[in-house]
Amino acid sequence: MEAIVDKIHSFFTGGDIRNWTDPGTVLHYKSLVDSSERCSDSMKNMHLLWYKSALVHSKEPKDVQCGINMLEGLLDDDSQKDVHLYLLAVGYFRKGDYEKSKAFVDHCLMISAEWEEPIILKKLVERRLKKGGVTGIAAITVGVVAVGLVAVALSRRKGP
Repeated sequence: MEAIVDKIHSFFTGGDIRNWTDPGTVLHYKSLVDSSERCSDSMKNMHLLWYKSALVHSKEPKDVQCGINMLEGLLDDDSQKDVHLYLLAVGYFRKGDYEKSKAFVDHCLMISAEWEEPIILKKLVERRLKKGGVTGIAAITVGVVAVGLVAVALSRRKGP
């Protein structure tokens, strides 16, 4: 049933980058990170990357924020800078901060111009920004019309 609801939501909201991560998946990747002391450095890094990705794709806003906090501290890591920028863009997209998401995805694409996921995310962000702009203009227009109607009603009420 939840899968059907997610597909309907995706249809009406214009889709998303990938499925939401449920709390169980986040805990699974956290346990991999916690138990990776016996692993090679490359495996530890892979587990950590999966965990950060699970956090920013989480259904839980607190997990998304945790992932953003982790990633913002790693922007100086040149070895995975494009991945970190992309995941930050995803996190801010999930939070609804499309301006920040766009800034991070643009920076990511300057490093990895052919990477498909950031290209798709950029299109989604631009669509949301455009939709938000149209909604904002509509709200302002409704407000101006409402004020005008109130002014007309008050002027007629006072009458000659």
